[in-house]
Amino acid sequence: FPTGESNAGTYQVYFYLRDGGTGVVSSHVLTTVFRQQGTPTPPSAFSLLFPADGSTQGVTSVYGWTTSTDADGAVTYEVQFADPADTGFTNVLAGRAGITSTAVQLGPADDIEDNTDYIWRVVAYDKFGASTASTETFSIEIDQGNNVNGSLYGFITGTNGAPIDNAAVSLSGPVTGSDTSESTGVYVIDALIEGNYTLTVSKTGFSTAVQSINLSKGQSRTQNITLVQDGVKYWGDVSNDGQAGTVDASYIIQWRTTDGQGGFLRDTFPSDPSYDPTQSPDICTLTDRITGVCTDFPPYADVDGDGELAIQDAIEILQVKIGQGGNQPYLPADATDAQPNNHIYDAVKSYSFGTDKGGTRVVSVPSGTVMPSELVDVPIEIDNAEGLESMTIILQYDPDVLTALGASRGSVTNGWSIFEVDTTSLPGAIIIQGGNVLAASGSGSIAKVTFEVKAGTQGLASPLTLSTVSLKPDIESTTTSATLTITDGTGQGNDHDWNGDNTLNSLDIQEIINLVLDGTGGLSSTDVQATINAVLGGQQ
Repeated sequence: FPTGESNAGTYQVYFYLRDGGTGVVSSHVLTTVFRQQGTPTPPSAFSLLFPADGSTQGVTSVYGWTTSTDADGAVTYEVQFADPADTGFTNVLAGRAGITSTAVQLGPADDIEDNTDYIWRVVAYDKFGASTASTETFSIEIDQGNNVNGSLYGFITGTNGAPIDNAAVSLSGPVTGSDTSESTGVYVIDALIEGNYTLTVSKTGFSTAVQSINLSKGQSRTQNITLVQDGVKYWGDVSNDGQAGTVDASYIIQWRTTDGQGGFLRDTFPSDPSYDPTQSPDICTLTDRITGVCTDFPPYADVDGDGELAIQDAIEILQVKIGQGGNQPYLPADATDAQPNNHIYDAVKSYSFGTDKGGTRVVSVPSGTVMPSELVDVPIEIDNAEGLESMTIILQYDPDVLTALGASRGSVTNGWSIFEVDTTSLPGAIIIQGGNVLAASGSGSIAKVTFEVKAGTQGLASPLTLSTVSLKPDIESTTTSATLTITDGTGQGNDHDWNGDNTLNSLDIQEIINLVLDGTGGLSSTDVQATINAVLGGQQ
């Protein structure tokens, strides 16, 4: 043993050879050795849990056991596989050492071979090398055949990372199963066939967690679950799973996205369904929700602290999830916070984005001249999109003159992952909402709206009014509205070119007859006769 290393404990020793003549050094060999302290007390007895004795498993499977403890501190485990005749495990054929949990998934990388019978056990070691083998040795057949069942295992922990024992774990689906978490938080449910399952985990004092699971044939899947204490809320955690993530961002986007029928894709959140803007006493209109006036939502959902629940809050969560800069005041990397990505909601905190470096932006739509029945794309333009991460736009128009068919991303928002359009919920208006974890830059269009000019609207005009423009984070803006003027078709004062093809012919007669029959614009038989006269006059 190396001179001077007299302290008891666990050591890793590297061995290598050096050629005395050339100085060439061989690759090293690493071994773990224990220096005992007197006569150490071995770890406590423990038992194997799964797979069951005599079972058939696939090459990749989950192995678990109960906890062993030791008076000298932490315990590590080694799973050993041997030939069924080698009951003393004198020749370990497969397995893994240095395991710190009470469950592990093993497979080909651990030298486990298909179509092989083994016996297996677990050995617990303390830091001085004293060991205790599991009280049982189980036999197992490894056969990656078509009839091998799958399994589900994982660890149940609290939001502080501590294991939760005695949690009730149940699985429903093509087959059912259940388990109770051990002291290390581990659970396992085996003998599962392929299909879609629902995993439910519950314990008194914690909110119940529900997770959808898809299991393929013979798959051994890991699914860890975090339980949230009752009454404890975390910034951004509207799904109530103890952390702010993609599910929460999706829920917030749904809360803000209209369904095209005067409502929204989501009104409440699993974390606190009592907040419902569709119910008394705080009923919010559609416009209230879109313009940020509505405040009937859980306060911890407003992660950017601006008093409004919007797509920007989802963007902030996603930025943290992927490690993409930005402003994340709800997840401070506080040295006193054991888990900075799961920060407990503190209602007394006040957050601010600071001064916007880009100054006031100008958002505008251009005026133009169009003809009846024409399709026209109207850009919504911005003079400086630097730092723009999300937006809400409401563009109003005259529905007697124009029909909004939809909208598409603009030149500066072309790569945005979120882009929602609603042409029906607000009469005479189109709602556009979008966002992206990477901010926009430059100048150009932030959206392009497609209108159809209604037939029979020659000589009329429609205002294009930007009634709502919200740019985030914390970007001030001014707006410039416009007008679309409908020409008479010929450009020469002829107001009988009803189909807008710039010529007078029998098609215009048919078009005016259809308009009269449809009751459009107060037209009558007098307009039909005037059109006939104009067409006949033009042909003379």
